[in-house]
Amino acid sequence: RIARITRTVSTELDVDGTCGLSSSRWPVIIIEVYSVSCFSEAMETLHLEGQLRPNELLSKVEEWIASSPLEHEAERYYLAGVLLAKASRSSHSKASKLPPEQQVFLEKAQKLLAQSFEVSRLAGDLDLAAQALLSKVQIPGGSSGAEGAEGRKAFDLLKTHFGEGRGFSQRTKELVKELAEELG
Repeated sequence: RIARITRTVSTELDVDGTCGLSSSRWPVIIIEVYSVSCFSEAMETLHLEGQLRPNELLSKVEEWIASSPLEHEAERYYLAGVLLAKASRSSHSKASKLPPEQQVFLEKAQKLLAQSFEVSRLAGDLDLAAQALLSKVQIPGGSSGAEGAEGRKAFDLLKTHFGEGRGFSQRTKELVKELAEELG
């Protein structure tokens, strides 16, 4: 969780006085977090605040995934996919065409969520697999949107492969309900 976000300038952080020799100052944002496991929240905040250079979000996400321990790989794919899906929607209206950077985020989000589905399904984490698949088909504007055959396939797969009576998490149940409403 994010504890506090503070805006300051570089000279205020210069404890040894070495930057005082230069007259240049730059803005600095300090994000204090409670845990080291909130990468996606911190990156989302930085992206929404416009504090990341073009393509920096994508490169940081790829680094984060690459550094994942094997046992957390599916979850990182999922969280990264959700983050990039949010980022693809952050600065455009539904009526307008996606800017190139957001289109890249959208496509990468779909790939990451598909990878999360496959890795978690193979690892036996059916709850995460269901969440990844449902999140993937709900990405607006993608070729696998919930309104198409891919959405129906996802819903049918969840019902047959994972079982209707299976005890999924509340988040998964909410995603299933949203998809069912979209599909009619």
